[in-house]
Amino acid sequence: MDALLKSWLFWAVLSAVFAALLIVVSSISLKNAPAHTVAFYRGVGIVIISMLIAATLPGNANMIGLVGSRSELPMLLLVGALSGLAIYTFYMAFTTAQSADTVPDSLITSVNYASLLLIPVINVALLGRESFRLEQAIGIVVIFIGFLVFLAPSRQ
Repeated sequence: MDALLKSWLFWAVLSAVFAALLIVVSSISLKNAPAHTVAFYRGVGIVIISMLIAATLPGNANMIGLVGSRSELPMLLLVGALSGLAIYTFYMAFTTAQSADTVPDSLITSVNYASLLLIPVINVALLGRESFRLEQAIGIVVIFIGFLVFLAPSRQ
């Protein structure tokens, strides 16, 4: 069990499961709730879970000291702000689509997760942080093509 808890793959798969559950539950719960209300309660949930984790995991007694340096604090706050903006705009997409009643949840989610295609572009082209092997670049292109196919209107 200890090896599993130290595996990045375990945590990545668990994150994907929670993200999928979030999408499904969000699409159900947004039927009668405004996006800003849903985003607020999601934020409250995040704070509560984060506090429970901070309080129960060994070595987390001094959370402020774990930040490292004061210069990292603005970036951490920016991450929080970007997270809030991402979820608010995601919920606005759901709310708008449900009022129009024409867009399936899977399409909204796919457009949202197109951010996965933007990450390498931002990291490589704008920040110069990463480089990719040919196989990785091909994988990104294949994902992009799949995204375009998914967005194409169905012919019935």
